[in-house]
This record gives sequence, C-alpha cells and structure tokens, in this order.
Amino acid sequence: MNDTVVSSLDCAINKTCTDLQSKLNLDPEHLSIALLTSTCDPEARHANMIFAMAAYHQLIVQSNMSSAANHLYDDRFKDFVRTQARMILLNPTLEAYSNNPHLNGALPKTLYYLTLDAVDQQSTEWKEDHLASKQLQDDPVALENYREAVGELLKHQRSNLRTLLLANILETQRITIKGPVPNCHEMLTSIYQDLPPKGEKLTATQIQAEVNGNWVMRI
Repeated sequence: MNDTVVSSLDCAINKTCTDLQSKLNLDPEHLSIALLTSTCDPEARHANMIFAMAAYHQLIVQSNMSSAANHLYDDRFKDFVRTQARMILLNPTLEAYSNNPHLNGALPKTLYYLTLDAVDQQSTEWKEDHLASKQLQDDPVALENYREAVGELLKHQRSNLRTLLLANILETQRITIKGPVPNCHEMLTSIYQDLPPKGEKLTATQIQAEVNGNWVMRI
C-alpha cells in the first residue's frame, strides 16, 4: 500500500472519529481510548478492541470506587449515631474492647459494634435514605468508608465521656478544675445528667435510681 493510499485512509479514519465525537461527545478519558484503539491496521483490530473494553471497564470501576469512598453521610445519620452512642455509653456492662469480636457468633458489647448493630436494626427505608447505595450492596470500599465514618463520630462521643470523668481531676485546655475531686456518687450523677442527648434526658428521680442501683458502673 503506497503512501498516498495510507494517507487517504488515515484522513478517512480521522474524519470518522471526528464525526463520531461530535455525535457522542466522549469525555477526554474515553475519547483518548477511542482514538488510540480505532487507528490501527486491520490485523490489530481484535487486540485493540479487547484493550479498549478493558480500559473502559477500568474507568467504570475507578468511578464506582471513588463514588463509594466519597459518600457524605447526612446530619440525620450523624445525629442518630451520636444519640445511640451516648445512650450505649450508659450501659454498665459495656466492654471497652473485645479481643475476639466474633466469638461464638455473639455480638461484642463494645460501643463500636453496638452502634453498628443499632444502625443495622433500622428499617430498609431508613437505610436507603441515609446510607450509601453501594454500602447496601456490600461494596467493600463503601463499607470501609462507613466504618471509618462511624468510628470518627464515636471518637467524639468517647471524648465527651472522658471530659465528664476528668471533671476536677485533670486540668486541660478544655477542662478547668472548679472544686474538689467528686466521689463516685457525684461523678455518676453528672454522667447521667449530661451524657444523654437532648430528648433523652433523665429526670432527677430517674438519675438517682440509676446511680443508686448501678453498682457495676460505680465499681
């Protein structure tokens, strides 16, 4: 095939590519793949087609991973996690951590796992409204993003409890010593007064009943 024929074919292919791009309006990444794999000798068309499909599939996977990892949870979800966490922290049998979180299939009584379970107990409609769609499909990237989001929210709730426990014990930038170190009864009372979220506050009678009967937490 002489140079004139080759040049003519190249021009025809370029024109075809230009026409197709004007109709399909591919984005730069997809256009680059299309141009690379459409300008080849007939013998190489099969290999080019395989590579083009692989490249397009890779773009789709990367896009899905990015979407799953970048999901932003709404305020309703965040408020739910905070509320559940504050109430769970009042559980006198709460475990600080679990060496074997799946022992005999039992749910560990830790703040993290009990919070995840509270979310899991919500209705399908609630989950569809407040969780990432990929998470509901058990996408590993979306699930990892979800666990990190919950962990970050719980970190702040643990900090709130720590602040209450250190009242008049340790002075920091956030905590000032205002009186003597509280005894166990006073400390438990302050925890039951301040830790529950709005809408879940206990009455004075309820607080005293919890404090007087909660020997596990007092110890």
